[in-house]
Amino acid sequence: MSNNKHYSRAVKIDYLIILLLILLSGNPALYFDNPKLVLVLMTLLFAFFAFIKNISIFDGTFIRIVQFYSIIFIIQSIVYNNFLWIPMLGFISILFIAYVSSRAITDFPRLFVKVFSFICAISLIFYIPTQIFNMFGVDYKNYFEPIRANLDGYYHIYIHNFRIDESTTSFINQEGRNAGMFWEPGAFGGYILLALILLNAIKNTMPYRKYWFQFILLTVSLLTTKSTATYLLYPFVFIPFISWDEIKKHRMAYLTLLLVFIFLATIIYDLPFMKDKINAELDDVAMQNMRYQASRIGGFIFDIEDIMTRPLFGWGPDPTVRFSTHPGLETVLLGAGTGLTGSIIKFGFSGLFIFIVYSWKSFKKITNNSTLSVFIVLLVLAMLVNEYFMNYPLFLSLMFFEKPMIDRHKNQLNCLPSRP
Repeated sequence: MSNNKHYSRAVKIDYLIILLLILLSGNPALYFDNPKLVLVLMTLLFAFFAFIKNISIFDGTFIRIVQFYSIIFIIQSIVYNNFLWIPMLGFISILFIAYVSSRAITDFPRLFVKVFSFICAISLIFYIPTQIFNMFGVDYKNYFEPIRANLDGYYHIYIHNFRIDESTTSFINQEGRNAGMFWEPGAFGGYILLALILLNAIKNTMPYRKYWFQFILLTVSLLTTKSTATYLLYPFVFIPFISWDEIKKHRMAYLTLLLVFIFLATIIYDLPFMKDKINAELDDVAMQNMRYQASRIGGFIFDIEDIMTRPLFGWGPDPTVRFSTHPGLETVLLGAGTGLTGSIIKFGFSGLFIFIVYSWKSFKKITNNSTLSVFIVLLVLAMLVNEYFMNYPLFLSLMFFEKPMIDRHKNQLNCLPSRP
């Protein structure tokens, strides 16, 4: 009986860790007012989790990653005479939370997919009635005004974001998009893509009906985001997991599926948030229109200039460092653009290389497949183009998967299927 109670308590803690990891990775209601205080308190809480889970803070992988990023920071400080200790300590704290989350949970992929599927279900519970009520001219979100968080342009009720801060975007009808509990629909979509990757990774270890239930729930939620980058990346989360033997065996089925996909893709591309948005961003960049840097494409091109100025080690963990070189574009520098170039801005190509190498090693440990791990890391990098995921611990936790974590439950989790 005592063993069962201990196991039940351990599982509850695992759920709590996953939930906090997700909340810290983009729920503005949690950190909007005082992000520094929240980060300090969460770091202390995850230190407690590390203690009760017997996780060593002197783990070789964690120490090496911190050392590598610290060396980059020291070089930045000496070369540019700008010692930004507080932002760097904040980044190390986020790394620590990512490390503890990944190592504390024995079945991270399965548990993350399960919790995130639940978050998707909650988002649909609010999103679908909102759209139905809007069809009849009723503002459904106003019913929740008494519990609305004080978040400026957002209309957030802590577990759901009805409206993102429209001052940060030119996209119309933001209330027609589903952001879940996150700061932006693209962020919600990016995390759904990650959940789909992990879901496909454990597909062979799941009951058939459970897999398809979670797959449909995640896919429907993804479609409600109306996120351009998320839609474009969606097909690619399945490609690494397709067996060529299966294709040969079910050739006609896969050919039919491909034709259906091409047909649907042509229809979806004509939607306003796809073709029109992409063309508008390209036009803004070509014409150098006001604040073109706030778009994905414009932000990418805008960041390239600063990346070329400091390519190897970047500008530092504090985005305000670039304020003096781009007056009047403070709001752009604080978040618009792409997360991929944004992470290179912070720590240069050296910092991105650290993330790539350790994410690849991490996935290789649980896949026993170098090639498959390369494809997964390339997908993750493509997802970074969408949002600033590297500012939060969830994507950073991908560097810390450890094989013993899988071995303890290998009867339940074979994780990613190996290939010949």
